[in-house]
Amino acid sequence: MQIAEELNDYAEKISKRDVNLLLMKPKKSFATRFLGVHPLSAQLIEKNFLQHGAKLFTFDAYDPDLTITRLKDILK
Repeated sequence: MQIAEELNDYAEKISKRDVNLLLMKPKKSFATRFLGVHPLSAQLIEKNFLQHGAKLFTFDAYDPDLTITRLKDILK
């Protein structure tokens, strides 16, 4: 869980600089596991970023048009 702790430190530092944080998460959890991220670590990373004010963007790789439209809405 070292990576989750390090990312928490970065999220905290970034949030103190008044920078908008956007956490991008694939809709299907197998995509995260395919990259080698343990599911519990992924949950902890998400929780840490959300605690520091990140917005969560869940995307669907199968529908790129919808993904881009939703991302634009979040970034407004």
